[in-house]
Amino acid sequence: MTTHMNNYMTGSHAALASLKDQPTVTPSSSASLAVNTYARAVGGFSWRGETFDQLKLASSETRWPGYARFAGLQEKGLRAEALREITAFAESLRQEPLQARWDFVSWLLTEVLGPGVITQPVVPFPLRSAVVVPTLLEWRESRPDDPRATLWLASRFASDLAEHIPDDPEAVLQILRAQLVHTPDAVEIRRLLADFLLGYVDSASHHLMETVYLDDPDTNQARLAEVRELLGDDVPGAQPEDPLIAEARREQELLDAWRAFESDGGQDFPQWCSDHGVEPPVGNVYYYTD
Repeated sequence: MTTHMNNYMTGSHAALASLKDQPTVTPSSSASLAVNTYARAVGGFSWRGETFDQLKLASSETRWPGYARFAGLQEKGLRAEALREITAFAESLRQEPLQARWDFVSWLLTEVLGPGVITQPVVPFPLRSAVVVPTLLEWRESRPDDPRATLWLASRFASDLAEHIPDDPEAVLQILRAQLVHTPDAVEIRRLLADFLLGYVDSASHHLMETVYLDDPDTNQARLAEVRELLGDDVPGAQPEDPLIAEARREQELLDAWRAFESDGGQDFPQWCSDHGVEPPVGNVYYYTD
């Protein structure tokens, strides 16, 4: 699993739609903002499909004519002209009061960035950097009981947080944890945090086919314990259909096996797994040359 979201992610319709015009997030069996959904499905962006359609729709928006002009140019493929338009629009909007900026940002993230829509063509860097991310950060500070800003930051703009919170390499985890202090029943926040944590664990285990574990096992044990707490996986066999719980159990199995393998002084982890009744890790073996 490749974690850490980029700016070309598509949205989860059920999860984002559940936030529209809602002050709080309510549980939904279909609302999962898994990194699996967001980060792994997109290999690049295209002007086809939903992204193209949403830009065309936004080009007729009358409340923000500057963005409408940008959308029309972007939809036609006039990228240089579109960049100039969005830069001017962002510079103007950034000077507006928080509520005015929030009205635009919340509209953009609910009405334009729908399912299947890729973030980068719709929210290019000048708009993200000057308006969208700062507004979301400011809104979550001023409205701690509204989880929407945190959810959008983590699911759509995680990689942009480094610009605004440069001293914390795990800023996305921290803002999700902080949000749960204020909205502990926000299911989408809990699941998104669990998925990010699983991404860190997975990144440590994806070279196990080569008998290499890339992170500190104790750190990842703590992350898996946090995942279990977030997902309520206290009873073995609970909710076997939940993909996040299934992934957490598999990562725990691999971590336990790695600890036992090291204790045994093993040399070949996949073979050790086969010999000890553990499903061996699956993945590619990488060869590096000078």
